[in-house]
Amino acid sequence: MGLLLVRPKPFEELTGAARDGMVLDAARWVWRANAELLSLIDVVELSGSFRDDGHGSVRAWVQAVLNCSLGEAARLVAAVRVLRDMPALAAETAAGGIGASQLGIVAQVRRNPRCRGRLGEFDVLLTDLARTLEFEDFQKACLGLVAMLDPDGTHR
Repeated sequence: MGLLLVRPKPFEELTGAARDGMVLDAARWVWRANAELLSLIDVVELSGSFRDDGHGSVRAWVQAVLNCSLGEAARLVAAVRVLRDMPALAAETAAGGIGASQLGIVAQVRRNPRCRGRLGEFDVLLTDLARTLEFEDFQKACLGLVAMLDPDGTHR
């Protein structure tokens, strides 16, 4: 049967836009829940309360509390830092309009030291692109931004 959700009609009977809309609604619910999780992690990092349990970093705390992989903990912390620097993207994420895939791409941009300090300048633009572009096109736009901000690359 699937998840326990109230549906006007059994999902199995839906097609086209009705089916797609229900799936998108469920995804937006997940994205809003993820935004709440990121918000909580942000508070823990800014307060330093992860040290209360003897953790040396917020990433280590996330990994322990969520019992997740190092990679997943790092992804979550990177997303927290992106949203902290980009209020428009944070608001759209909290509203369920931006998914983890788009946040991951922006986090990759933020990892570049030459891009990190300037990412906030592109907050509204990147938010609009993340919301409206197909994923692959958004990814290309972000790669273009990196090329513009760091034309020589970060390597020597």
